[in-house]
Amino acid sequence: MEKQFTRSRTHRSNDNPHVENRNLYVVRKNVGYGRYTGKKTRNLMGELYYWLDLKYNFFIPAMKVVEKLRLGKRYIRKHEAKTPYMRLMEDESIPEEVKERLKKMKEGLSFREIEERI
Repeated sequence: MEKQFTRSRTHRSNDNPHVENRNLYVVRKNVGYGRYTGKKTRNLMGELYYWLDLKYNFFIPAMKVVEKLRLGKRYIRKHEAKTPYMRLMEDESIPEEVKERLKKMKEGLSFREIEERI
């Protein structure tokens, strides 16, 4: 069975802004704005997305709002910058065997190698 390209999740009317924001930040920066079709292109894009996934989940921190204070009409936000990998390692609900697998996976990764592959 052949997979179809999708733009956002089905039956999620509010999902598109999140998808487009992520597309601009990760996909458009690395792939561009063209529409790509074909099996060969899909395989190449799949390999590219694999390396991008490793890069952004293990090495690139993402900002997350930790605290939000309202002062009059303004908000003061405090952010925390951590990689998704770091957030998973701190989460108590994640089983230890999963954390061990992720640690081994991270030890075998090199940011330089990932950048060269991309």
